[in-house]
Amino acid sequence: MAIVKYGRYVSNVSGTTNTMTKVFDPSVNEAGAVIRTLTLSINGNGAVWLHTGPTTPVQQDVNSKIVFRVDGNPSMLNSRTMPYEVELPPGYGLWIYTSSAQSSGVNMSYDLY
Repeated sequence: MAIVKYGRYVSNVSGTTNTMTKVFDPSVNEAGAVIRTLTLSINGNGAVWLHTGPTTPVQQDVNSKIVFRVDGNPSMLNSRTMPYEVELPPGYGLWIYTSSAQSSGVNMSYDLY
């Protein structure tokens, strides 16, 4: 197993059903960002998506950029760890969107250039 660098910044955000919840704002990403570690979790039905872009995405927008997704299960808590690092362009933020779930969250570390 390869060693993964832990990012300088940390975000632990809980999602709200059918709401886009900010993880970090595009304004803090002046020169690019790298997601170092990331785990998405969801409790109940539905799914949780990690979106990126220069503005707050609209869930049904077909042009929305999805970085990672985890599907829920009504009988258990589901979580997935992203198996790779992701580099974001300057001016891109991150949001999670949760559909039809009891709860969701993202735990991540990242670096800003």
